[in-house]
Amino acid sequence: MLASVSPEQMSMTMQQPMNDESLWQMHASAATLTAALQLAGFEVAHDLRRILLRISEEG
Repeated sequence: MLASVSPEQMSMTMQQPMNDESLWQMHASAATLTAALQLAGFEVAHDLRRILLRISEEG
């Protein structure tokens, strides 16, 4: 974020990124990609947890 000299300039500095749709779209796309990359690992970990729980209940 840029430093601002006055409260008015700070307001202008904040309004620009808040109103920039492409900036928000870029962050949403990055979050979607991060989630997609983590999903497979999460599913494997969840499957392993269920298997270990079943083994511990049987033993």
